[in-house]
Amino acid sequence: MICGMIAVLDEGVGNVTNALKNANIFENTFIIFSSDNGGPTHGNEGTQSNNFPLRGGKNTIWEGGTRIVGAVSGPGLAVRGKTFEKIHVTDWLPTIVSMASGNNWTNYITADEPEYQYGDGMDVWPYLSGAQPRSPRDWLLYETHPAGQELVHGNALVIGDMKIIHTGQVRLHMHYRSSETVPKNSCTFMIFLHLISKYPDNFIETLQN
Repeated sequence: MICGMIAVLDEGVGNVTNALKNANIFENTFIIFSSDNGGPTHGNEGTQSNNFPLRGGKNTIWEGGTRIVGAVSGPGLAVRGKTFEKIHVTDWLPTIVSMASGNNWTNYITADEPEYQYGDGMDVWPYLSGAQPRSPRDWLLYETHPAGQELVHGNALVIGDMKIIHTGQVRLHMHYRSSETVPKNSCTFMIFLHLISKYPDNFIETLQN
């Protein structure tokens, strides 16, 4: 079944790219592939996936359910091969607007739009085009809920390589996304220590707000 799905996807992509080439617009088209989540590992969708070495899968806020691959192709890209810079799916709107217009995407925000909030998209075109060496995104707000309404997923926040997860009856998980060992002298680790020490009794509520 998996091989069949891959074959159909490959054929579909070929049909689209051939149509773009026949219309003489392939070289001026930006193509984005982006997944929505990791594979399900709990069998409730009649399937089984393996996201190893990442923990968890679809419908979880562990890395196996949230860290996914993507691919981009098009004019103006300076980043080649693979990259592990942070890019969230919400970043595509401001990025595409900036790339297509050649202007700062905020120029197109109307006056009645609400102010920027944590979780909104960022323009990563300066990174993809080579104008900046790193993605401007250093944090990821995976999910957040009002206290007592964590549902099945919980709350999760990433800053740098550190990640905090709050799920159900388990009060707090803090781990290093790239290694089993947390570097105690890292800048992001010190940020977390600062937040926890500053808000010892309502740290999760502080994240939610």
